[in-house]
Amino acid sequence: MVTNREYGVPKTEEERAASHEALYGSALLPPRGTGQHQSSVVECAAELIVRELDESMRADDDVNMSASTGTNDLKFEQVKAGRKFVMTHLSGYDDTSSPTKLRVGYWNGHRLNWLKTIPAPLISETVEYNGRVYLREGMYPIVRFEGATSGDDLYATLNGYWIKT
Repeated sequence: MVTNREYGVPKTEEERAASHEALYGSALLPPRGTGQHQSSVVECAAELIVRELDESMRADDDVNMSASTGTNDLKFEQVKAGRKFVMTHLSGYDDTSSPTKLRVGYWNGHRLNWLKTIPAPLISETVEYNGRVYLREGMYPIVRFEGATSGDDLYATLNGYWIKT
Protein backbone atom coordinates (compact mmCIF):
# COMPACT_ATOMS: atom_id res chain seq x y z
CA MET A 1 0.00 0.00 0.00
CA VAL A 2 1.28 3.51 -0.84
CA THR A 3 1.87 5.56 2.31
CA ASN A 4 3.25 8.90 1.10
CA ARG A 5 0.39 9.77 -1.28
CA GLU A 6 -0.29 13.42 -2.15
CA TYR A 7 -3.60 14.65 -0.74
CA GLY A 8 -6.46 14.50 -3.24
CA VAL A 9 -4.95 11.82 -5.50
CA PRO A 10 -7.55 9.03 -5.83
CA LYS A 11 -6.70 5.50 -4.73
CA THR A 12 -6.57 2.61 -7.15
CA GLU A 13 -9.32 -0.02 -6.85
CA GLU A 14 -6.87 -2.38 -5.12
CA GLU A 15 -5.94 0.30 -2.54
CA ARG A 16 -9.61 1.08 -1.94
CA ALA A 17 -10.42 -2.61 -1.41
CA ALA A 18 -7.50 -3.06 1.01
CA SER A 19 -8.45 0.07 3.01
CA HIS A 20 -12.10 -0.97 3.16
CA GLU A 21 -11.18 -4.49 4.27
CA ALA A 22 -8.93 -3.10 7.03
CA LEU A 23 -11.53 -0.59 8.26
CA TYR A 24 -14.78 -2.54 7.90
CA GLY A 25 -13.76 -6.19 7.65
CA SER A 26 -15.39 -6.53 4.25
CA ALA A 27 -14.16 -6.20 0.70
CA LEU A 28 -17.62 -5.11 -0.56
CA LEU A 29 -16.91 -1.58 -1.75
CA PRO A 30 -19.50 1.19 -1.91
CA PRO A 31 -19.78 2.97 -5.26
CA ARG A 32 -17.18 5.66 -5.93
CA GLY A 33 -18.21 9.18 -5.02
CA THR A 34 -18.72 11.05 -1.81
CA GLY A 35 -19.79 8.01 0.16
CA GLN A 36 -23.42 9.16 0.17
CA HIS A 37 -26.13 6.86 -1.05
CA GLN A 38 -28.66 7.89 -3.68
CA SER A 39 -31.72 9.50 -2.08
CA SER A 40 -35.08 7.82 -2.54
CA VAL A 41 -38.05 9.66 -4.03
CA VAL A 42 -39.54 10.04 -0.53
CA GLU A 43 -36.29 11.51 0.84
CA CYS A 44 -36.08 13.95 -2.09
CA ALA A 45 -39.71 15.03 -1.55
CA ALA A 46 -39.11 15.51 2.20
CA GLU A 47 -36.01 17.61 1.47
CA LEU A 48 -37.99 19.77 -0.96
CA ILE A 49 -40.77 20.34 1.61
CA VAL A 50 -38.25 21.31 4.31
CA ARG A 51 -36.50 23.69 1.91
CA GLU A 52 -39.84 25.34 1.02
CA LEU A 53 -40.73 25.64 4.72
CA ASP A 54 -37.38 27.27 5.46
CA GLU A 55 -37.94 29.75 2.64
CA SER A 56 -41.41 30.64 3.96
CA MET A 57 -40.37 31.22 7.56
CA ARG A 58 -40.76 34.98 7.32
CA ALA A 59 -44.33 36.25 7.53
CA ASP A 60 -45.36 39.64 6.16
CA ASP A 61 -49.09 40.04 5.67
CA ASP A 62 -51.46 42.90 4.92
CA VAL A 63 -55.25 42.73 5.25
CA ASN A 64 -57.76 45.22 3.93
CA MET A 65 -61.55 45.18 4.20
CA SER A 66 -64.54 47.44 3.87
CA ALA A 67 -66.11 47.97 7.28
CA SER A 68 -69.64 47.25 8.36
CA THR A 69 -71.25 49.33 11.10
CA GLY A 70 -70.09 48.43 14.62
CA THR A 71 -67.17 46.16 15.53
CA ASN A 72 -64.93 44.79 12.76
CA ASP A 73 -62.15 42.25 13.33
CA LEU A 74 -59.26 41.71 10.93
CA LYS A 75 -57.90 38.28 11.82
CA PHE A 76 -54.66 36.79 10.57
CA GLU A 77 -53.75 33.14 10.01
CA GLN A 78 -54.15 30.83 13.00
CA VAL A 79 -50.98 29.05 14.16
CA LYS A 80 -51.08 25.41 13.04
CA ALA A 81 -49.75 22.33 14.84
CA GLY A 82 -45.98 21.83 14.74
CA ARG A 83 -45.20 25.54 14.52
CA LYS A 84 -44.95 28.67 16.62
CA PHE A 85 -45.22 32.23 15.38
CA VAL A 86 -43.14 35.09 16.72
CA MET A 87 -45.06 38.31 16.08
CA THR A 88 -42.73 41.32 15.85
CA HIS A 89 -45.12 43.99 14.50
CA LEU A 90 -48.89 44.38 14.37
CA SER A 91 -50.67 47.56 13.27
CA GLY A 92 -53.96 48.86 11.96
CA TYR A 93 -55.66 52.04 10.79
CA ASP A 94 -58.96 53.32 9.38
CA ASP A 95 -58.31 55.27 6.18
CA THR A 96 -61.81 56.79 5.94
CA SER A 97 -63.05 57.94 9.34
CA SER A 98 -62.27 57.70 13.04
CA PRO A 99 -63.53 54.58 14.87
CA THR A 100 -64.51 54.79 18.54
CA LYS A 101 -61.60 52.53 19.52
CA LEU A 102 -58.82 50.69 17.67
CA ARG A 103 -57.08 47.70 19.28
CA VAL A 104 -54.22 45.39 18.27
CA GLY A 105 -53.64 42.06 19.99
CA TYR A 106 -54.04 38.30 19.74
CA TRP A 107 -56.37 35.43 20.59
CA ASN A 108 -54.66 33.01 23.00
CA GLY A 109 -57.17 30.19 22.64
CA HIS A 110 -59.28 31.37 25.59
CA ARG A 111 -59.64 35.13 25.30
CA LEU A 112 -58.43 38.19 23.41
CA ASN A 113 -55.32 39.90 24.78
CA TRP A 114 -54.91 43.52 23.72
CA LEU A 115 -51.36 44.80 23.35
CA LYS A 116 -52.33 48.38 22.54
CA THR A 117 -55.62 50.30 22.48
CA ILE A 118 -56.20 53.87 21.29
CA PRO A 119 -59.57 55.55 21.78
CA ALA A 120 -60.81 57.59 18.81
CA PRO A 121 -57.68 57.57 16.62
CA LEU A 122 -57.54 60.19 13.87
CA ILE A 123 -58.25 59.26 10.25
CA SER A 124 -55.26 57.18 9.01
CA GLU A 125 -53.62 57.26 12.47
CA THR A 126 -51.78 53.96 12.87
CA VAL A 127 -52.06 51.99 16.08
CA GLU A 128 -49.08 49.67 16.28
CA TYR A 129 -47.33 47.20 18.54
CA ASN A 130 -43.62 46.48 18.10
CA GLY A 131 -42.01 43.79 20.21
CA ARG A 132 -42.01 40.02 20.44
CA VAL A 133 -45.05 37.92 21.19
CA TYR A 134 -44.79 34.12 20.90
CA LEU A 135 -47.98 32.54 19.57
CA ARG A 136 -48.59 28.81 19.95
CA GLU A 137 -50.95 26.42 18.18
CA GLY A 138 -54.50 27.77 17.91
CA MET A 139 -53.53 31.40 18.58
CA TYR A 140 -53.79 34.22 16.03
CA PRO A 141 -53.12 37.99 15.72
CA ILE A 142 -56.12 40.32 15.43
CA VAL A 143 -56.84 44.01 14.85
CA ARG A 144 -60.24 45.25 16.12
CA PHE A 145 -62.03 48.40 14.99
CA GLU A 146 -64.86 49.31 17.39
CA GLY A 147 -67.46 51.82 16.26
CA ALA A 148 -66.42 51.85 12.61
CA THR A 149 -68.69 53.41 9.99
CA SER A 150 -70.13 51.28 7.19
CA GLY A 151 -67.86 51.40 4.12
CA ASP A 152 -64.69 52.52 5.94
CA ASP A 153 -61.40 51.24 4.48
CA LEU A 154 -59.74 49.23 7.27
CA TYR A 155 -56.10 48.13 7.07
CA ALA A 156 -53.90 45.86 9.17
CA THR A 157 -50.27 44.77 8.85
CA LEU A 158 -48.45 41.86 10.48
CA ASN A 159 -44.74 41.00 10.55
CA GLY A 160 -43.00 38.10 12.24
CA TYR A 161 -41.52 34.68 11.61
CA TRP A 162 -42.42 31.02 11.97
CA ILE A 163 -40.55 28.49 14.10
CA LYS A 164 -40.83 24.73 13.56
CA THR A 165 -41.44 22.84 16.81
